[in-house]
Amino acid sequence: MRSLPFLLLLLTNLTIAQERTLTVESDTTFWFNWRAELNRELDLQTIDNSTEEYEFRFWDGYKVIRLWESEDELKSEVIFFLREFKKRKNSYNHEGRLYYNSQQLSEKTTKTINNIIQDFNILDLPTDNKIKGWTKGLDGVTYIVESSAPSSFSFKSYWTPTSFPELKEARFLQYFVEQINSIEQISKGFEEFMAKQPFKSYYAGIGSSAYVIKIK
Repeated sequence: MRSLPFLLLLLTNLTIAQERTLTVESDTTFWFNWRAELNRELDLQTIDNSTEEYEFRFWDGYKVIRLWESEDELKSEVIFFLREFKKRKNSYNHEGRLYYNSQQLSEKTTKTINNIIQDFNILDLPTDNKIKGWTKGLDGVTYIVESSAPSSFSFKSYWTPTSFPELKEARFLQYFVEQINSIEQISKGFEEFMAKQPFKSYYAGIGSSAYVIKIK
């Protein structure tokens, strides 16, 4: 039999998720539903159903970085992932297995991530289709920034910011990406992940139509 504190916690988490509304600078038209399937494969809740009172996620084609608050303590992890490219005759769908690995991040790395988020005020940047001149494309890379709070959640996507050097918002987002990716524990973790990945060919980042053939 479940204890009363457990049931109260469960009801609280369900209430939090049910009451969240999408922020006005967000957009869930395309990427949100597509990303929901990847969340499921990675054993993650979608951000609107997060059981944390506060959670931040940053996605690129190979990883998601999560930072959340638990009992007044910040914690973080990175989940690296890779999709197998599996050629099939008479089919446009060449997606194969998903290989992934999660790694808890140190207190130092957690503080660094949080400082970058705060210094950039990245949660204030609108999604790309709300920025004049920022269009979407079929290839390149799409970055996703999402967050949840007790009463709201945000979901924002940004297609290939390096394609829009004339936009200060694109340059700003690209610099944020570079700062996050330069964190030592994350960059080294990615190198180790790729060294162990099992596929002969794989997509060059999830969401990309390009693929890589591994040469031994």
